[in-house]
Amino acid sequence: VQANKTYFHKREIEGADSARILQQLINWPSTQKFKQIVAGNQLRNCNVTVDDINRADAIYGPQIPMLKGKTVRKRPEHTQHRARVPIPPPILEEHREVRLFMDYFFVNGRVFYHTLSDLIDFRTAQDCKGRGKTECRNHLDDVVNKYESRGFKITEYHGDNEFSHLENYVLPAATHICAAGEHVPEIERSVRTTKERVRCTVHSMPYKRLPNLMMKHIVLDATYWLNAFASANGVSNTMSPLNIVLGNPSPDCKHLKLRAGAYVQLYVGTKNTTKSRTIGAIALRKSNESGGYYFMSLKTGKELHGSEWTELPIDENIITRVEGMAEAEGQPVMASGPIFEWSPGVPILDDDEDDENENNDVNEDIDEIEDDDVDSEADDASEDGSAIELQEEEEDEDDNAPDGLVTQSE
Repeated sequence: VQANKTYFHKREIEGADSARILQQLINWPSTQKFKQIVAGNQLRNCNVTVDDINRADAIYGPQIPMLKGKTVRKRPEHTQHRARVPIPPPILEEHREVRLFMDYFFVNGRVFYHTLSDLIDFRTAQDCKGRGKTECRNHLDDVVNKYESRGFKITEYHGDNEFSHLENYVLPAATHICAAGEHVPEIERSVRTTKERVRCTVHSMPYKRLPNLMMKHIVLDATYWLNAFASANGVSNTMSPLNIVLGNPSPDCKHLKLRAGAYVQLYVGTKNTTKSRTIGAIALRKSNESGGYYFMSLKTGKELHGSEWTELPIDENIITRVEGMAEAEGQPVMASGPIFEWSPGVPILDDDEDDENENNDVNEDIDEIEDDDVDSEADDASEDGSAIELQEEEEDEDDNAPDGLVTQSE
């Protein structure tokens, strides 16, 4: 709202505020009806103009009390049959056996189980309550079922020491565990890619803190879109990992209606009572290919699912409410973006941060080598100087020695 106000003069904003107040005073006529009343001079001594009403909508959006009181259920769109995308036989014949990489990562203290398949390049990210054996195996079973339902077979599992308990569980498939303190390079790169996408989404929002529910859906949404398009490292340059593993069709722009973090009044139904027909909510991500979205209720903080809403500008009250919910959950202020960690206290560094650290180590090694060379040269010079002095002393002794007497140097 504050950003919208920057496009208007102070007097224009005052006129818009007057229009909003007058609409309430005459008992909430629709905006179209309100314009007719003002344009037809049906109010005496009225200083509000139709332009004021238009500017009010441009600055503040639709009237929230009118949305809560007048919104009705719309007829849903006809659900079209969407056939699963078939897998080309060459892909299934040549790449039936799959290697799976896996690891955990944390975002602002929330843990996710992450997997990546070799060549197919299909990613998964699952929100976890913890990293126990039972939960890990349940998440792994969900992933395996996705591949097997399309005819693939996982023959190798790659992870760190945290997954050593899976060695007998996944037999006869082979399990490869990397050394302590190390991570599988393929999954490490995938986590960093996810981190970049999540960071972009977070910086597109006006909120400095985010509740757990919002961060969860930001990570899941980043994973979805990484799977949605053909991978440069994949087995096909026309089919996406989403097409291959899940059989889902390509995303439909028709259903891309809300950005993550948008503020809406979400329709929640009515029974012809005085109860509000909409509630304030924050958009999370799209839920299906029929126009549905996930939302977070600004009243309860719970997840909602809906397909009818009205988007409104985000004002300071909405920002304060979202950040207050996040603060109550103990979420940090994200001045530089979300905090990604391999485990609590072990940050996930970007490539450039790694390169910088490596360069610093190399520079330190070079400095040590140069210092050693200088010290060595100084020692050599000192030894040469001593040898010259000794030789001169010996020559002086030879000159002073009596004739016929052989000196020790000779």
